[in-house]
Amino acid sequence: MNKRGNWLEGQEVYTVLPPTISEVGVEGRERFSSVMIKEFRVHAKVEGYPKNVYIGYRFNESDRFTIAAMSNDGKTYDKKAGDDIYGVVIQPMEGKDKVQYFIMAENAKTVGYSPSNYNFTQYTASLSEINQ
Repeated sequence: MNKRGNWLEGQEVYTVLPPTISEVGVEGRERFSSVMIKEFRVHAKVEGYPKNVYIGYRFNESDRFTIAAMSNDGKTYDKKAGDDIYGVVIQPMEGKDKVQYFIMAENAKTVGYSPSNYNFTQYTASLSEINQ
């Protein structure tokens, strides 16, 4: 039975893979628009049968990360509902214009992160950058 078990463990169909997170970004102001963006509209493409997708964000390096759910409902700057693009809107704290964040996605068996070394490196965005 051990031979059979080893063979089954080597089969790709039985390999547990985390969700794949790609195309992470923050929506910027439309070209030639006079309307300034006052919040962070973060989106990411998540594939691999995600059950839940979250964002961890903070406004200072010394702060703890706040965790919020991301949606694929077509209402949170994530394009269309059910298109594997998840989005969330983060309201900045008073006087804060920069955010650090990472994405976490879980499926039935495991969890994936972007960036994969999120403990040391996070994505960053500032309101001045997205309003250019």
